[in-house]
Amino acid sequence: MTGRGNNLARILPEGREDLVAAGIILLYCIAWILLRLLVSSTMEIDEAEQFIMARTIALGYSNQPPLFTWIFRAAALPLGMNIVTILAVKYALLFCFYLSYYHIARTFWTPGKSLAVTGALLLFPTYSYEFNRNLTHTILLAAMSSATFLVFVRLLQKKTTTRYLLFGAVVGLGVLSKYNFGFLLVALLLASLSTREGRELLFDRRILLSAAAGILIVLPHALWLVRQNFPSVHEAFFRAHAGQVAAGAELHLLGVALSSFVEAFGFLIAFLAFFRRASQGRSARLLRLIPLYGLLPPLALVFIFHMAHFSGKWLTPVFFTIPLALFSSFDTPERSLRNFGRLCILAIGVTFILRASIGFFPDLTGKFERTHMPVKAVSEQLKQELAAKGISNLKRLVIVTENGYLAANVEANIQDAEFLLVDGPDCKPVPRKNVVAIWDAKEEGPGLPVALRAFLPGTVSVGKIAVHYLHSRKSPPFVLGVAFAAPH
Repeated sequence: MTGRGNNLARILPEGREDLVAAGIILLYCIAWILLRLLVSSTMEIDEAEQFIMARTIALGYSNQPPLFTWIFRAAALPLGMNIVTILAVKYALLFCFYLSYYHIARTFWTPGKSLAVTGALLLFPTYSYEFNRNLTHTILLAAMSSATFLVFVRLLQKKTTTRYLLFGAVVGLGVLSKYNFGFLLVALLLASLSTREGRELLFDRRILLSAAAGILIVLPHALWLVRQNFPSVHEAFFRAHAGQVAAGAELHLLGVALSSFVEAFGFLIAFLAFFRRASQGRSARLLRLIPLYGLLPPLALVFIFHMAHFSGKWLTPVFFTIPLALFSSFDTPERSLRNFGRLCILAIGVTFILRASIGFFPDLTGKFERTHMPVKAVSEQLKQELAAKGISNLKRLVIVTENGYLAANVEANIQDAEFLLVDGPDCKPVPRKNVVAIWDAKEEGPGLPVALRAFLPGTVSVGKIAVHYLHSRKSPPFVLGVAFAAPH
């Protein structure tokens, strides 16, 4: 397989191909960070959720495993809790995902072909579009899945005690990134049992070291799950609409399962448009088996739990194995490989232009996203309103809201104030300070919402702050409801 792609490799400086490939991936990530910051500093919903959860360090959280929150909290210690830190974490993880994937490919192919294999990921909308729109835990999942696969491949090459320990560690961290990491783990296990080299890896006594390392990493969170009655697991089944398909509706269940494979079918069609001749080599049989086994658990889950919904994004730890399997199964003539590479570059350009168009021209595209919410301008006006009311010391201010997304974004712009996120009418703050309630007046109406009334003693006035959405002049403005309490 290493004889292919030599012409592509010639475009890279001799002896520095891997370094240049890393540079290309880094530039890709930096370009997306800059685009996002130029469009808006408003957090997306997953980012805002992390902003709130990272206030505390815990062994688990209500709806997701804890690893991303831990990483963000650690990064926020030197960098601060803000959108720049969140984006830095996300794109550092994205860089790790693509770079580790490139090194998986380098195990089998030349630098040029490996770069093309890595670029193939951009033909999956999840990896190219959704990763740059609004995902956090799933990016971490992709990074940990790719890192696990890389360690697995290196372990197949040379079985050392250190690599067995490292394999167990990355598996444990993978489980803490997102629970559907298990799809990849099952695929690696079944594929290993199906091949001689895989069985040699699994039946080595040092695999017990891997198991011990993984268990030690996962055990504290697992105990937390048991004590809390598995809240994040329940959340996952809720999102999948488990139990909502009647018994005997096998065709409907099959449709649910197959709908999650749309990205894989699309990539297969694109791949076969360039490469049609099957390879005669048998050295990568394990690579070819992994995606097949990786698709079995989702199929089983859909049928066992009668799921009415199964998102293709949940197959993130499986989809990236498909290009590896196909490139190892088909001959890749250099001309076809060059044309395929051009398709990948086109995918980058189209995705970037599409996201930029939505970001800068929402009136033209007709698509408004949460990042268009003018939270920075609204926060500045809120501070002016507070100053007019005689509230200049923001450290003596409590801002109350029932909207977690709104709370995170306003807090990022008014960091001196104390924020109280209301979960229910019985949760009453002690009015030691000045108290202000805020809400989305477009969604909840201009009057003070019922859930906030008990939290605002001695209301002085109820008003609103209206600001146009970012990069828009035609849409109705965003309206922030504000209720002021008497100063204490």
